[in-house]
Amino acid sequence: MKTARFFEALFIASCFMLSACDNGKIKVKGADGTEYESYQECCSANDFEAAHRYLAKMENHHSDNLDEAKDFVFKQEALFLMGIGDETAKKRIIYLLKEEGGNDLHIDMLIDLAIDNDDEEFAKKLANQLGENHNHLSKTLAKVVNYISTKPSEENKQFLMTICTKLNSTYLLVDLAIKNDDKAFIEQYALNNFSFSNTALMNYLITQKEKKYSAIIIGKLTEDEGRISKKPQMGTVKFDGTGKGTSEFEEMCNNYIQSVEYFNSKCNDVLGAAIKNKNLYLAQCVLPKFKSNIHVDEPGWIGKFYNYKITDDNEDINSARATLNEAIRSGLFK
Repeated sequence: MKTARFFEALFIASCFMLSACDNGKIKVKGADGTEYESYQECCSANDFEAAHRYLAKMENHHSDNLDEAKDFVFKQEALFLMGIGDETAKKRIIYLLKEEGGNDLHIDMLIDLAIDNDDEEFAKKLANQLGENHNHLSKTLAKVVNYISTKPSEENKQFLMTICTKLNSTYLLVDLAIKNDDKAFIEQYALNNFSFSNTALMNYLITQKEKKYSAIIIGKLTEDEGRISKKPQMGTVKFDGTGKGTSEFEEMCNNYIQSVEYFNSKCNDVLGAAIKNKNLYLAQCVLPKFKSNIHVDEPGWIGKFYNYKITDDNEDINSARATLNEAIRSGLFK
């Protein structure tokens, strides 16, 4: 019984050895009967049908370098097809991209080639192959935006808006509009989605020193002001001997303190940018938006009651007022 198992194991091992040997002896024939012993030879002869048959055999042999081989064949075939440059060749490239599931580096390489060839339509088709999980999305899409924007037309404008929206990258268009001082685009597409996270847009609006832009910034602050947590009761707050409600009250105090700190930090950002860009009107408008925070003292047990003492904390307001007054006094707005 042991002998039979030994020969069975020996037979299986010999099969694996033969398979490994065959892996190094893959051969395919091209359409003209030429025999190729490597995928590199297939590509050198521009016989990509044979190259794909070679890859299929490598896959059947579970070759270790299959991914490397596929990458090599794709690049060689894509370069060959780009050299041809007709519609059939371009359709083949798109087919190859879809077949492999959209390789980040391959798309990036092809977009570079399309731009170098000044092939506007193909650059757009390649851009449409980009997905949100593209590892180099910002860099690659930025190339497309910068290139297509040099060819102004309503069709291209809509293309860029569509693809940047699809890929959650409209900030690229906003950055371009800021660079080109394109107020029409900014007012049409950017202002409705203004947020303080887009510091480039905020700074651009501030530098314009137009009241309508200042109103948008203040309006956004007012919107965010509504998200401040509920303010706790001021003065002395007492809880009876059961201690019931103290943890909830402390949580309310902490939430209010944190939300006011966060809101006031936004106000500070606007104030600082307004001073830096000499926008006195906006600086004066943002000053009243600062919120008073609270200070929580905890005297603890006094008789039968557990006590908290809540008072106003105007440190942020006073600091902002002092900052603006100093900026005015030192002539920063002249």
